[in-house]
Amino acid sequence: MMSIKVAILGAGNMGTALAQILAKRGHRVALWDYQPRTIEIMTRTRKNEEFLPGIKLSKRVAPEASMQNAIEGARLIIIACASPYIRATTKHLAHCLGSPPLKIRGDGGVMTGPIIAHVAKGLEEKTFLTMHEVVQSELPPAFRKNVVTISGPSIASELVRDIPTAVVAASQNKQASGFVQSAFNSPTFKVALSTDYRGVSVCGALKNVYAIALGMCDGYTRNNTKNGLRPDTKDHERGLPMNMKAFMLTVALHEMEKVVSALGGKRETVYGLAGIGDMIVTGFGNGRNRALGERICKDGHCKFIWQKDTPTVEGVAATKAFYELTRHKKLATPLINLVYRVLYKSADPCVSITKFFATVKL
Repeated sequence: MMSIKVAILGAGNMGTALAQILAKRGHRVALWDYQPRTIEIMTRTRKNEEFLPGIKLSKRVAPEASMQNAIEGARLIIIACASPYIRATTKHLAHCLGSPPLKIRGDGGVMTGPIIAHVAKGLEEKTFLTMHEVVQSELPPAFRKNVVTISGPSIASELVRDIPTAVVAASQNKQASGFVQSAFNSPTFKVALSTDYRGVSVCGALKNVYAIALGMCDGYTRNNTKNGLRPDTKDHERGLPMNMKAFMLTVALHEMEKVVSALGGKRETVYGLAGIGDMIVTGFGNGRNRALGERICKDGHCKFIWQKDTPTVEGVAATKAFYELTRHKKLATPLINLVYRVLYKSADPCVSITKFFATVKL
């Protein structure tokens, strides 16, 4: 693909990482953020130490304080904010878009542009809309068919180090998702295509809930095996939770398949990059959701997550939304219920997880 202008809305770790990837592909990138201070620091230092330390911004990345200026002339717009802010950011974008979209030429022919992608993973409370649907609902009708969901196992700090990564771009508009694929594809960053935007969206949101549960296995095991061991006991002798987590992952995949199917997604999506791929990264890596689950079991409670200075953990809100939705749909989801009781009903995490393993049916 020839060089294009891309606008990224959100200068967090993922937004900044995507800006770097696209710049390496030869594209011109405008990087906007709702925090003027973040833009000012990046403009002055050419770094984003708060969210992606140790990385110097490419010369092709231009921090931009005005969203209107950022999207001017952009053929691809990527919303990269966290899920709680996706509606407000899209509403601002809709105001900036204003006039009807222009015709642009992609690899699949002429289409109406710009393409509007997002990387947010969540389920909106009360409405139960996926992030794909939230974005569509706030855009003018002429732009809605151009929405693409980008999801999958993608750790920002690995992306900028050129560690091979694959994600999926999902849309009902094959030309739009194909355009995203062409903009990103490189020897170290691959984009698969899917028309199952609903299944990909549900997987992206639900894996955060299950990552909390997988993290609880880490905290449960360490909390229950640390006593009575010799100081020189090796990690593999401490009873680290691979047996436990393998069981939990199996249950999570089965439950995810049930939820995705009930909500209109395809079962095979669960066993692709957006489902099992992303769950492995989130549930076995160093992300916030897994770390939250581990700390809950170590501390014996989750009171700390309600503190004002606690970073946003998207699985917390997603747990409540999926709990209410699956109850409304009358779906049996014992793992979602487990995480909900611990987070919102003050259930003892270690006792709850013990009961879960004793009673859950395979």
